[in-house]
Amino acid sequence: MRILALASLAAALAFGVWVLAALRRWTRSAPGRASLAVLSPGAVVPAQTAVVVLWWQIVLDGPWTFYGLYQLMGIGSLVLVNLIAALVFVLLPGSLVILDAAWLRLHRIPSQWTVGRVWAWFVLILIACVAVGEMFPNEVVRISMGVVLLFAAVSSVFLTAWWIVSHPVVAD
Repeated sequence: MRILALASLAAALAFGVWVLAALRRWTRSAPGRASLAVLSPGAVVPAQTAVVVLWWQIVLDGPWTFYGLYQLMGIGSLVLVNLIAALVFVLLPGSLVILDAAWLRLHRIPSQWTVGRVWAWFVLILIACVAVGEMFPNEVVRISMGVVLLFAAVSSVFLTAWWIVSHPVVAD
């Protein structure tokens, strides 16, 4: 049983690293750069934020998923559990970093998107989420406002990183 667990974990991690290496090569190739250059901020920022929200959901639901897989498949579920772990801890974060870094190198942030304006929008969304959560004291509404707030926070962090990459400090 231990050998199966270790072998499936090694195979899942090796697969994850191989996929990330292929993704990195693709982002540096001419077709990869052309594909990334076409993507607008209106598509990239929400997509990468949705991936982060999905990652958080997978992490929170992981124990229940692992329990359900074990109930259905028994010891054979170790292979799927290790593939899910590789997805959550290697593929999703690694692909976000690789794709975001490649996309940021190809695009400049628009001049009207300042850090102050980005975080002012986040504060307005925060106030709105708290107000809606207090006006409608329903569990579903509060969870929904939490997801919206997480989405806004991750987007603000990404836009701040984009501003920092696009506006380097000139050394004297």
